[in-house]
Amino acid sequence: MSISIFNNLMTHQIELIKRARTKEGNFKDIITYSEKGFCQYGNKMIKLKTGEEIMSTAIIFLKNDSSIDVNHEYWKINHASQSRPSMEVLQIDPVDDPTNAGNTHHYECIVR
Repeated sequence: MSISIFNNLMTHQIELIKRARTKEGNFKDIITYSEKGFCQYGNKMIKLKTGEEIMSTAIIFLKNDSSIDVNHEYWKINHASQSRPSMEVLQIDPVDDPTNAGNTHHYECIVR
């Protein structure tokens, strides 16, 4: 699927919340980004890269130019038009562009 067709499917307003730990071990929000994405809800058993099996509540698809940083550990995602609680990002998977090797096509975020 071309990036332009994929981007047209990103119809949900998403808030990405970058978080950090305080020296006391609590979380604090650093910055919030607002962008388009797609939330695919549904409970699914997922095996994380760490080998841990968890029940995810959704997969969030983000465009290749998303503000999400795969190297930052702590994120939350809100689906802005839904009255659901914030979702904790457990894993961010960049998906390569099959038509342009070495470039990211999109991101898939495993959340709960």
